[in-house]
Amino acid sequence: KRVYMYLSISSRYSRRYLPVHSYVLNGEALQSLTPYIPSRQMLKAIVATTLLGAGVQPKARLSVAWVDSAYSQQLNASYRQKDYPNNVLSFEADEFAQSGSIMDIGELVICLPVVFDEAHSQHKTMFAHIIHLLVHGILHLLGYDHETDPQQAQLMEGLEIQVMEQLGLANPYAND
Repeated sequence: KRVYMYLSISSRYSRRYLPVHSYVLNGEALQSLTPYIPSRQMLKAIVATTLLGAGVQPKARLSVAWVDSAYSQQLNASYRQKDYPNNVLSFEADEFAQSGSIMDIGELVICLPVVFDEAHSQHKTMFAHIIHLLVHGILHLLGYDHETDPQQAQLMEGLEIQVMEQLGLANPYAND
């Protein structure tokens, strides 16, 4: 079962629309966790604040899939050759496909059960952890890579902290 939300944003930087497609796969298995999915207004703010923080005008299209552990594990094994579910997977659009003035940046796949377990074990709220992973995933879609370049990892972490603070949330690395 898929649930679609079409979101738009209007900011002082842009009067254009920012389509964000959000859908839940296998909603029955995730029923107890779907209340943690951010609201329309929060998704708009997260995406726009992250794009602006990274120096990108908020004229972009993004899809977010909320999935269970089995589907996340299947994707992680297929695309990263890692046979376990992952908290967030980022799939970049082909060369930032342009559709008029809107740039397609890609899709995030967020595994709600993994995020829930991580939030619990790290003593974070589910809300703050989901938002951090959305910010983190969007930065990956924009080309940031913390796994191969230590300097870029430091830059990426700094941007994540900045965006989280702009959203009124604590430094996600404060307890690490």
